[in-house]
Amino acid sequence: DFINHWQNPVDGWWGQWLVDRQGKVWKMDDLSMTFHMISDTHGQVPHLDLIAKRMLQLDDANFPAGVRFEGQYNNHLNWDAVKIFRYAWPQLDTATRQQVRDEISKMLHWCLTESYSPDGSFKENALDDTPGDAYRYGVWFLQETGYFQPKERFWTDQDFPDAPAVQARIEAKLKATGLDESGLREAYESLQAGKEE
Repeated sequence: DFINHWQNPVDGWWGQWLVDRQGKVWKMDDLSMTFHMISDTHGQVPHLDLIAKRMLQLDDANFPAGVRFEGQYNNHLNWDAVKIFRYAWPQLDTATRQQVRDEISKMLHWCLTESYSPDGSFKENALDDTPGDAYRYGVWFLQETGYFQPKERFWTDQDFPDAPAVQARIEAKLKATGLDESGLREAYESLQAGKEE
């Protein structure tokens, strides 16, 4: 009941509520809060279609409302967004699905050309607390898009022929680190679990 009451029925999002001096309530959009409400309830929330549409509207907005951080994509926020899109997908109309395809394509291109390096590593950014965070969210994002596993590609039937080589390079680079940090271990274990499914 609390989750449902807190949700903004206009756009489906969650976030901080502010009250101004005149007593008017301003309901803020917060991607992180919205992600956790959806993820932690396994998508069992109302208005998933509105949530996805609002996220598309906020494409160029900076976090906490949008998926950008200091004007740039980020694997952590991109992972959040794609997971939300996955839950919302069955409720989306044809036009919105095409917008989602375009958005995920842009995120994936950014990840593979700006975040991922040919040696199998991921570049750290301002949202990463440790080197392991860069790997963890990079791997989780690629997995959520179905880049490594075709059966997970809810948004496209596109083939990614380079995916096996990319996965092998990431695994090799992670092994070379010694896996002495939790983020590194989680990234490696996530890749191994994905291969076993």
